[in-house]
Amino acid sequence: MPTYEQLQHLSTEQFRRACGVKLQTFNRLVEVLTEREFWIRKEKEKAHIVEVVTNPRLSPMSSLEALFCHVDDFCRIFEPLWHQALLSSGKKYRRRQRSFSLSEVMTILIAFHQSHYRNFKHFYLIKVKCDWQQEFPLAVSYQRFVTWIPSSLIPLCTYLRRCFGQCTGISFIDATSIKVCHNRRISQHRVFEGCAARGKTSVGWFFGFKLHLVINERGELLNVQVTPGNTDDRQPVVELWQDLWGKVFADKGYSRQGVG
Repeated sequence: MPTYEQLQHLSTEQFRRACGVKLQTFNRLVEVLTEREFWIRKEKEKAHIVEVVTNPRLSPMSSLEALFCHVDDFCRIFEPLWHQALLSSGKKYRRRQRSFSLSEVMTILIAFHQSHYRNFKHFYLIKVKCDWQQEFPLAVSYQRFVTWIPSSLIPLCTYLRRCFGQCTGISFIDATSIKVCHNRRISQHRVFEGCAARGKTSVGWFFGFKLHLVINERGELLNVQVTPGNTDDRQPVVELWQDLWGKVFADKGYSRQGVG
C-alpha cells in the first residue's frame, strides 16, 4: 500500500490503480465529490456575502453591492450639505443630470483600488463596461468618465474620514513613499510640478509624496496625511496624533529629538 507522500505525486489514473477501484466506480466517486465541493463553496460564498452586508464592521469592499450601499448612504447625506456650502459666483449655470450618480462614480473608483488592476483604463473598459454591464447599464465612455473624477475628490476624502476607526489606546504610525515617476524622468515630469519633491526612504531616493498613516491594533485607519516627498516623517506627527490617546508605537525614525 503506497504512503500518503507517494499518493500526492500520482496522476489520476495511477491513483485509481493504486486504490484498486474500477474505472466506472472511480469516475462516479469523483463526480460526487466534485459536486459536493462545488455546493459547499457556493454556500460559503453566500454566507460570506450575507455577513458582509449585515455586519458594518466588516470591510464593504468585499462585495460590490455592499460597497455601493455603503457609499450611497453617505452620499445621500453629504451631497445636499455639500451643495449648500459651495460659494456662488452669482451666475446661473445649467446643471445637466449625469447618467452616473456621484455614489456610482465613487464606487467604481474605490473598487479599482481594491482590484488587481494597475491601469484604470483597462479596469474601466474590461471590468466595468464588460463584466459589470448589468450593474452599470448606463456606463459612459472612458473619456467622459475621466472628466468626472476631479469632482469626486472632495466627497472621496470626506468618505475616507467617515470610515476611520476609533482609538483604542494602542496606535501605530508609519510613512511610505508614493512615487509619481521614475527618477530618470524627474526633469520631464509636469503633472505634479510644484507639489511633488525628492525624498529618501530606507530603500532609496524617489520623487513624489509621502503617505503618513496612523492605525489601531485592529488595522483600522485613525488618521492620514499626504506630504511632499522631502518632508521629515516627524513633521506631521503632532497633527496626526490629535484626538488620540494611549500609547503610539513607531520605528526609530520617530524616536529622535523633537518627538515626545
